[in-house]
Order: sequence, then C-alpha cells, then structure tokens
Amino acid sequence: MSKKRQKLSSSNLIILAAVLLATYLILILAVTNLGQTRLIESQQRELNLKVQSYATMLEYFFYVTDDEIANLSRSKSMQTYFANLASGMSMQYGLGASLYKLDKDLTEMVNHTDVHGSAVYQRINLLGFDGRVIAGTDDKKEMDVNSHDYLATDDRDFMLRAVHQDDGMHIEMVKKVYYSGKAVAYLIVDINKEVIIKQLTTQEHEGSRSRIELVEGNKGIFVWDSLLTTAESHSQKLLTNKIYFETPIANTPFQLKSWFEPLNEKDIITSGWFIAGISFLAVPVFFGLIYTFRVNNTNIILRTKVYESNKKKKILFQQNKTLGERD
Repeated sequence: MSKKRQKLSSSNLIILAAVLLATYLILILAVTNLGQTRLIESQQRELNLKVQSYATMLEYFFYVTDDEIANLSRSKSMQTYFANLASGMSMQYGLGASLYKLDKDLTEMVNHTDVHGSAVYQRINLLGFDGRVIAGTDDKKEMDVNSHDYLATDDRDFMLRAVHQDDGMHIEMVKKVYYSGKAVAYLIVDINKEVIIKQLTTQEHEGSRSRIELVEGNKGIFVWDSLLTTAESHSQKLLTNKIYFETPIANTPFQLKSWFEPLNEKDIITSGWFIAGISFLAVPVFFGLIYTFRVNNTNIILRTKVYESNKKKKILFQQNKTLGERD
C-alpha cells in the first residue's frame, strides 16, 4: 500500500510540476503579448496626439495670419488710398502719396512679420478686379492670378488655396478689401512654406522615424522624412506597413498626412521575435518533462521488481525455515 502511495505521490508531483511550468510559460506569453499590444496602442495614441497638435498649431497659424491680413485690409493707408481714388484725386494730388504709403506698409509687413526668425509672407500684392497690380512687394514678377476665380467666391471674404506650380505647391491667401461697404480689390498673399514646415517639425528629429506631408487634393508640400532614404522617398509601397494618420486642418482645404515606424519593428524586446524566443524555450522543457516521466516510470518499475523480489525471498526463507524445523 505504501509503495502504491509512493507511486501515486511521485507521479502527481511530476504532473503538478508540469502543469505549473506550463501555466508559467503561458502566463509569460500572455503578459508579453498583452504588454506588446498595450505598447503599440500607447504609441499610436501618443503619435495621434502629436499629429493633432500639429494640425491645431497650423489651424491657429492660419487663423492669426487671416487676422493680420484682415487688419491690413482695414488699415489707414489702405482706406486712405481708396478714399482718394473714389474722390477722383490724381497721382500728383494725393493719390500718388497714398499709394506710396500703401506700398511701404505692404513691404514692411513682409519684412517684419516672422515666426522664430522665419518670414511669414513671401509677397503681398493688392489687385484690382481687372487683375491689375495696384501695389505690392514684387509686382514685376508673374503671378498666378485669375480675378474671375476670386469673384466667383460669392460671399466669402477670405480664401485659402493651394497653387500648383512647376516648383511644387504654394499656399496663397486671398482677402477682399472693402471701402464704404463695397468690395474694391483683393489682397493676394503668398505664405512662406519654410515657416509652415518649421511649425510641423517642432517635435521631429532623425530618430523619430517619421514622414510628414501637407496635401491639398493629390499634390502637396513635402515637410519631413526620416523614415525613407532619398532613393526610397517616392516609393509608397514602403509605407504600407507603417502607422498612418490623415488629419484634416480645420477651416482649410489642407490635410496632414503622416507615417511613423511601428514600435514592434524598432524594439525587438516588444516584437514577435521575443514571443517566438519565449515559445522556443517551451520545447526543451516539454522534452525534459517527457524524459522525467520516462525515468520516473522506469524507477517505479525497478522499485516494484525489487519489492517483489524481496517479497519472494522472504517467502522462500520462511518456507526453508519451516522445512528445516520439520526435519
């Protein structure tokens, strides 16, 4: 009976150890997988917040810029010029002086409006409804202007649009100028792309492994790329497995497209390779348990044989002793 208990006890202990070890391995795999999932979710939330902050920052930038251009359209020099024009003044008697002052104000706004040392405006021009440049900072340059497009904006006093040219996309603001409650001209403002790029890369660096574009329609402004090499920059296939966000900029026609390197590809400790490594450890453990079961069964068989042999010896000894006493 004691041998049977020993057999059961030994087998149960090995089975219990196997169950505990298997449970431990499963628990490690489950916790690792859960931790990886939580890390990826946390990274996506963090990146989404960063992209949302960029979008909010850019929305605020355009809001402030619109406010500055609106103030310019109502400025004293602007209203004085159109007042002199409406009164029929000639260039020799007041109109020329007011035009000179207006031209000077436009130039000063371009030269002295900056964000962290970067000029906000590349040029500002005042156009009449006939497309003629009334005043501006570089009226000698060719402009992408279609006054009929502006007139077709109906009741909109302000328009932000993308102008696609040979050297890429440019951002242009159009603001109606009113005098005595009537629209009399347009302010055409070219935004400096560099200041926008700086707004969108305040948190980016070579180690951030990211790519950012500001798009309107199917064209856009390249902002940042530490994700692809120069040779790979035009290959959209390489961006397929990246974390992707497409965030609209409120009150503008633009969208912010951004790609980021997934966390599990940057850090092997949280990747599928780590889980595979932990799983691989279960293989020798499994074979070790099988070997332990076989050794235990062999020992039980040997102990049983020894016990039976000793039992037979005792019986033979008793029989021999009985026979000897009879003799």
